[in-house]
Amino acid sequence: LHLDLEEEDLPDQVLDFFVREGSRRIERAEPRWPFYEQFYSLTQLAGVESVAKTTIGADLDQLDSIVHIDPLKHLPLVWVGFDAFQELRAQRAAQGRPRFFSEHHGLVWFFPTPDINYDFTVFGYRKPADWVADGAGAVPDMPDELHSTIATWTLSKAYSQQEDPELASLYERQYADELNEFRRRLVITPHNQPLVLNGGAAREP
Repeated sequence: LHLDLEEEDLPDQVLDFFVREGSRRIERAEPRWPFYEQFYSLTQLAGVESVAKTTIGADLDQLDSIVHIDPLKHLPLVWVGFDAFQELRAQRAAQGRPRFFSEHHGLVWFFPTPDINYDFTVFGYRKPADWVADGAGAVPDMPDELHSTIATWTLSKAYSQQEDPELASLYERQYADELNEFRRRLVITPHNQPLVLNGGAAREP
């Protein structure tokens, strides 16, 4: 309607492609959007050194932290990179309370291997839903403020498809401005909360 076109000039399938592209560009604009944050519960069994990430949560996309839920205190596990992962795997016969974790080949590894069953809280980011596949009336899987930003990107691509580079560039710049403004407001520290530097969290040595 905005472009005053007939459907044969811009088929619904093409519009759906532009809409999905705009949605995915926003989803990938930040590696850790807070609206995709998710907590998962995990019980790691004695003698089992790894678990599939999909077992923790079918929609788990990015793993951020794992905390052992102890009756007296919460003990965060320390993430280790590939070199330390190789060294720890060579010592996997050792068992005890897991203190480290790593992620490789779709598996989350615990070191040392649990000697008893341990309960963990896993914090991460879920996969965005492919809401476009739900058809007419589907709602974007992101805050309301970004719904119009998807539409702005779609208009940019539609004008490009109609060989109108001037309006295509105009709407593409507007898309970038809307996304940057949303990102700017998202990172503003609330006035009623103290500003904490250096993380502000104590870790077990």
